[in-house]
Amino acid sequence: MRTVIFRGPEKLSFTFRLVLLSILLLPLLGAAAPDASTGRETLRGYLVDLVCVKEEAGKLSELGPSHTRKCLQMPACVQGGYAILLPSNEVLAFDDHGNELARKRVGSGHQEKGWLVKVTGVRTANQLRVLRIE
Repeated sequence: MRTVIFRGPEKLSFTFRLVLLSILLLPLLGAAAPDASTGRETLRGYLVDLVCVKEEAGKLSELGPSHTRKCLQMPACVQGGYAILLPSNEVLAFDDHGNELARKRVGSGHQEKGWLVKVTGVRTANQLRVLRIE
């Protein structure tokens, strides 16, 4: 059996130093720049606008299935922003990117009401940073 004596950092190879440094710093880099996918969720619910959510707060369970394309395209509703209405009646407002994706989806869709969607994003309190709407 061969005995290895540690001779100090000056005797370590450059490659070994880089590997050691990478191992030591990797957890710190991960904490400083969290992965964008951390906390990612895929949710199913109805696409609604926030103006109607406020106006129909007492009847949210009826709003989703009856909410129309015409309403989703009204200027006040578009300007107010979009959200997903979950089966629990929780409402998660979309970020700017989500609002843009929702506008495009409604503009290219042909259904008249009951806009069931699948949204992937990152939740923060009652908002959703939207990554994708299907």
